[in-house]
Amino acid sequence: MVLLQIVAGLIFILLLFTLLASAIQELIANYISLRGVMLMKTIQHILGPELKAKGNEVYQRFISSQAFKQMCRPSSHSLYGKALDWVEEKIRVLLGYGSIGSAVEGPPSYISAENFAEVLKTIKWSPETLESLPEGPLRDYVASLLQKGEAEIKTKMDALKRWYDEVMNATTNWYRRQAQFILIFIGLALAGSFNIDLVRIAKTLSDNEILRIQLYNDMEKWMAERASSYFDENGQLTKGTLVQQNEKNIIVVDPSLKSDLRSFSLTELVGKKPVAEHWYDWLGIIGSWLLTAIFISFGAPFWFDLLRKLVRVSKPV
Repeated sequence: MVLLQIVAGLIFILLLFTLLASAIQELIANYISLRGVMLMKTIQHILGPELKAKGNEVYQRFISSQAFKQMCRPSSHSLYGKALDWVEEKIRVLLGYGSIGSAVEGPPSYISAENFAEVLKTIKWSPETLESLPEGPLRDYVASLLQKGEAEIKTKMDALKRWYDEVMNATTNWYRRQAQFILIFIGLALAGSFNIDLVRIAKTLSDNEILRIQLYNDMEKWMAERASSYFDENGQLTKGTLVQQNEKNIIVVDPSLKSDLRSFSLTELVGKKPVAEHWYDWLGIIGSWLLTAIFISFGAPFWFDLLRKLVRVSKPV
């Protein structure tokens, strides 16, 4: 039972901080329109895989069309909005998305296959620009637009939609990998800021029975009363629960998540100043932070599912 309580306590701590890291990641994604930037990077790639944004004539025509601009976020006119746009642009450059982000200020987070085809219709095509497209459903569809045969256009559009949806599914997986990569850095920042040293925490829980039982009871109470506000019945994060808009319409971390992190017996386990008598002690501390960051990158659903299984095992049949 002691080992179970220690393991459950560690997983509970990882779960709460993974939720916080996911919320911060969601904030960053919102403020720099990460999904939109990923979408534009994908569209740039499918319109000209061997060309960069500025040298891709078809991509430039695509993002310059009125049909596309109507799907973008309107430019900000307030001082606050302009400041956010400036911060958004700088963070995009920092993360390596500058060439995409500067071309489209407020990219949409998603473009359906139908809308993609409609934007293509508004572009003024020529045999030369057609030749610049990669071979496949996209090129076949544009060729049918030049021929102006209604039956041919419909047939090629159906093929284009199927292909486009497959590309967008791949982009979703790509976005998840990028988000997980960002999550590692956020996790490392949290581990260093709160000194989430898993080895030290496990030792403390092993030596301090009162603290161990208190943390375990806090975990059971959270699972019974609070978990359902973050996770659905399948154990997946419910959309819109980690971040929300406050009374000033500013996107912030859900206040209830902050209170969850403060309302448990975590103050005795995290947030303590690192104790290092020798330089090599820091190697162990930093190594533990890195381990925590890697664990956080597994995602909240992973830790929640693991914790649910442990709770079931601990309960008598």
